Amino acid sequence: HRDLHSFPTRRSSDLLLNLCRRVLDLPLEAVTGTTRNGQPIDRPVNEAINHPVGHVTQALINLWFKRNPNDNDQLPAGIKPFFTEICDVQVDHFRHGRVLLGAHLIALFRVDRSWTEQYLLPLFSWANPLEAKAVWEGFLWSPRLYAPLLIAFKTQLLECANHYGDLGEHRQQFAAFLTHAALGPADGYTVDEFRTAIGVLPQEG
Repeated sequence: HRDLHSFPTRRSSDLLLNLCRRVLDLPLEAVTGTTRNGQPIDRPVNEAINHPVGHVTQALINLWFKRNPNDNDQLPAGIKPFFTEICDVQVDHFRHGRVLLGAHLIALFRVDRSWTEQYLLPLFSWANPLEAKAVWEGFLWSPRLYAPLLIAFKTQLLECANHYGDLGEHRQQFAAFLTHAALGPADGYTVDEFRTAIGVLPQEG
């Protein structure tokens, strides 16, 4: 493991990708078994970073970042198919990987906007509440404002205000993010749109 981390050669990268493939092919359970007072914890980020699919996804992200990607570079051919597969909502246990892809939404959007708009951004829509909760909590783990992204997921962002209570431990992060977006210059948004979104938040928000 130390060698793979220290020397990302072509051979070690290929070995890591092969190991990732073997793990993703395993018939893993979606649940992590982590409980509090006998009940599932319902904390997508915590579960993701402790699940084998989360480990694989983070390893792939780390491998990608070691290549120092720049804006519009596109995802590498060896890594893109993994990320595309992880975005398949038909595979429940891949949701842990989708949480971590959500956490790196801005980087993915900047490097490969077309891929992100096709595969990842649709998951932020609350048409599928389970998936939306997962990727939103991933993004809100450490959110940042990026103007082109604000425009690209405007519908999902404004819609998210109606699901404040579904965001678990990251719900106040959402309220703060929405507030900062409303205070800054936000091209593509109107004052009324932000007013409406903030208005539907509960008192806590």
